Amino acid sequence: TILVPLRTAQRQLFAQQFQNAVRNIMVQAVSAAAMPQAEREMNELLRQRHRLREGADDDFTVRNMTALHFGSSVVQTMASTKWITVQDCESWEPVSVRAGARRFTYQLNGQLSLVQRCFSQKGRHSFVMQTSSSSGNVFFNSEAVAPFSSSEPHANWVNGALYDNVKAPLTARFWKDITIGWAGANIVFWNCEGDFLIQRPPTAQNYSFGHVGVASVIFNRALQELSKPNGYVESVDRHVAPKSLYLTQLKERLGAQAVNNIAKGAGLVE
Repeated sequence: TILVPLRTAQRQLFAQQFQNAVRNIMVQAVSAAAMPQAEREMNELLRQRHRLREGADDDFTVRNMTALHFGSSVVQTMASTKWITVQDCESWEPVSVRAGARRFTYQLNGQLSLVQRCFSQKGRHSFVMQTSSSSGNVFFNSEAVAPFSSSEPHANWVNGALYDNVKAPLTARFWKDITIGWAGANIVFWNCEGDFLIQRPPTAQNYSFGHVGVASVIFNRALQELSKPNGYVESVDRHVAPKSLYLTQLKERLGAQAVNNIAKGAGLVE
């Protein structure tokens, strides 16, 4: 016999929402200058309503945000977080040196989180993960324009992640002459576009399906070890079916309504 709290079962096992539950709150600032204060007040209110202790991570979703001149991460989830959705966000004209941990635009260090329909201009590692606790995350239908480096699992054996319909230079590889080593394992690129480099780590594999782009990356060439074995690559320069692995599996697992809940349109499901 397995005992599960009723509300937990309703939400997590049966995907039912509570009656009269608030799922979304729409907030608009009176001007661009007022956005920082509005965001602080909104976060304070949500943390209070969610009874989050001081120092505890947020458990709510960031949506529809435009960031200007952010030097580090627009969104960064911590190792203890999970079930976070970041969608419809944009990052423009970051201001910083292009080194260290700057311009890691959308950074997922927790588990089971989703970044979708997001945009990064002039980032470095625009869609990135870099802790051993980072697992089960998805970057979907997002784009990096004029990046200064590749999007990727970046350190500490990131495990089990999906880049689905992402337009950006991508890597899942070994880094030599630096403490990163094997950055990720069991990473999947699905119908992505842009230059890419994918290698097979010990005891695991990395995969590329339907990638449109050149199997070579110019960024950090001095730290590449091309003698390492290649990852599994299938169908270069031609997308595969289904168009979106993430949306297809979501539909198979929870039904078409689950896709409608997170997508502006279900057109990527075939």
